[in-house]
Amino acid sequence: MLYIGPRFLMVMRKVAGPAIIVLLLFSSFVLSYPIQPSNANSISGSVSSLSCVSQVVHEEEAIYKGIDTQKAVATAENSSEFEAIANSHTLTLFGVAPSFYFDSATCSGVSLNAVSVDYIFNDVLVASCGARIPEGFQIFENAGLDRVTGASVTQSPVSCDPSFGQLGISPTSSVITNNHWSGYRVWYVLNGLTTTELYADTNFVQPSVGGNQECYGGGANQTCALAIWSGLENKTQTFLAQTGTEGSVYCTSTKSCGSPTYVGWYEFAPSVPRYTCPSTDAVSPGSTMEPVVENGLELSGTNTEYQTFLFGPGWTCSSPLTNFPAAGTTYYADAILERPTISNIGLATLATFSNVVNYGNIECYSTSSSSCFYFNTPYSNGWYDKIELYTTCSGSSVLDISISGIITMGNFTSTYKTNCDT
Repeated sequence: MLYIGPRFLMVMRKVAGPAIIVLLLFSSFVLSYPIQPSNANSISGSVSSLSCVSQVVHEEEAIYKGIDTQKAVATAENSSEFEAIANSHTLTLFGVAPSFYFDSATCSGVSLNAVSVDYIFNDVLVASCGARIPEGFQIFENAGLDRVTGASVTQSPVSCDPSFGQLGISPTSSVITNNHWSGYRVWYVLNGLTTTELYADTNFVQPSVGGNQECYGGGANQTCALAIWSGLENKTQTFLAQTGTEGSVYCTSTKSCGSPTYVGWYEFAPSVPRYTCPSTDAVSPGSTMEPVVENGLELSGTNTEYQTFLFGPGWTCSSPLTNFPAAGTTYYADAILERPTISNIGLATLATFSNVVNYGNIECYSTSSSSCFYFNTPYSNGWYDKIELYTTCSGSSVLDISISGIITMGNFTSTYKTNCDT
């Protein structure tokens, strides 16, 4: 089901044949000052020392308010790239997403880098995550919104929620095994009741990824992949807002693997395809990445609105602020390593990777700065699920990624063990 907010304008457009219907989404774009944890763990210093998030976000807000989104859409839809991809399809315009540059040494000098105009195919569904989900495409433009710089169809890995079961209203920590997620999901209990989660933030150094004999898939071409992300989920696990990175390696049946590729992305599963960041937002091993997901209540909006921000070294890749009225309230904050699902194919083989430390993990349960905590607070109270990725290898269940406990600053470490039979 596609969750559609109230801000749509229906127009007709001829594209190399039959008319297509394009549903345009115009949504106000508001960035918030990311809230820093300020209590509960006797935190010294500021999480902002890990990044430039809090310093640059207001400047990004001001710049985006001046973007002519109608011009961006017009440039996209008058391009040969749009006509080549959209030919005869029925489309929904998901939104216009900005990308920014800034000086990471001084956390200043913010400027618009590029935008992507993101669409959903209404008439192209693919098998993924046990359901049929829509595909989509993106038209990338320069900061002047007068030149198309590229296009991409979203035939790419997507995230599937393992659906571990609904959380309770009291501390119910558990260890859960599955075949594609690894990491932590946390929640917050207030006066005996689980309360709304509004903000999720993690930091990590992008690991290098590689392939091995498991990537050959018994002689067939295969992709090995690892996605790392932060997210917010609703209570019934029917909605997931997330952003992060992916490293992948394509291996052939001749048992040779190409060079790894790395991208940034954002997704609102399962109703909206996964969109990638512009190629100028380069993700590479050794770079510190910070994916941030916010609920609209943190953005002076409503609890049905969501926005994602992926901060890299000197850039920010953002989604549009988007309304998902059917999503309801979010109750989980996630910091996850994933073996992603590839559209029409299934789960990717888990790539080999160097150790990943998720540090400074933050969750917020209200708009007050006093209600933001490192993951250690819910972890210490038992308000968490520890999620472990297991597969069956040669008839035995094996742990593919081992994860540590969570320490005071919200840190935990993920260690690659094996990708046997993934």
